[in-house]
Amino acid sequence: MKYITNLILFATVSLVFISNAHSAGTSAFNFLKIDPSAYNMSMAGTFALKDPQNASNNPAVLPFVKNREIIVEQLLHVSDINYSSVKYVHPLGRLSAVHVGVGYLGSGSMVKTVSAVNDDGYVEEGSFSHTDMLVSVGYGTKLSYDFMYGFTVKALQETIDGKADAGFAASLCGLYSPWDTGYVFTFGVVDAGPQVKGYNMPTGGFVGMGRSPAPNLYWGLDYITYVDQVSYVRFGIDYEVTDIFHFRIGYRHPFKDNELGKFPYVNLTGGIGVKINDVSFDYGWVPYGDLGQSHRIALSYKFDEPQKKNKKK
Repeated sequence: MKYITNLILFATVSLVFISNAHSAGTSAFNFLKIDPSAYNMSMAGTFALKDPQNASNNPAVLPFVKNREIIVEQLLHVSDINYSSVKYVHPLGRLSAVHVGVGYLGSGSMVKTVSAVNDDGYVEEGSFSHTDMLVSVGYGTKLSYDFMYGFTVKALQETIDGKADAGFAASLCGLYSPWDTGYVFTFGVVDAGPQVKGYNMPTGGFVGMGRSPAPNLYWGLDYITYVDQVSYVRFGIDYEVTDIFHFRIGYRHPFKDNELGKFPYVNLTGGIGVKINDVSFDYGWVPYGDLGQSHRIALSYKFDEPQKKNKKK
């Protein structure tokens, strides 16, 4: 009960702080808000998912990891943005696990414009590119039979027109899963860190819950708010049609008009999952209204547990 009380207090204070933060509406390393995970984003991006693909978003799910697993993700985003990610999760006994990951985001060539004394007020001067890189390390463990927490640290680098800036961010999350109820309650602060050249990190705070009302069905729901005053409610469903095939759908509701379009062109998400033995393929579709569509794919491989290997011998 002490752990639960402390973490509820932690979540409440964090959300109040983030909800009342003030910024100019922009943040450093904004690519941290782009989730390359096909599984998460097919369910609107909710963090209340007990899956290794969610470990970099919500490290409190790491104690659910039972196998070593490597995950390769590719995101084809709007405006010629490509995001590649590789993650590895590794259980440490029965109570904890770690994950490491690397990510690289690159955008297509963009026209460089500078102010000038002419009718337009600017002039084009060639082109420039933009890249982001991150390296993340995380750890999650159980504090009791039904309560766990995790943290992640990310080293970041952003390069625009040949000029590079570096920073770091950290996330701290908790998860409570009452025994034999099927419910999951989770919360935390993600991507908090020092300012970079006067800009805040895209820090967010979330609370969420999920449940498996049936063996082949899971739903997740959360509320997340960021320091730049952008907030969402996100809801997703994962339905296991067969032992091999999963169907997923999600809905995200912004509390600030992004002026990219109306329902359903910016609210609905979807995807599928295919699992054959230890290999899984996931696909996620996320629309961005007037900006177009984004597509995420992920290929993961689970290594046999040590005890299984011993039995084979």
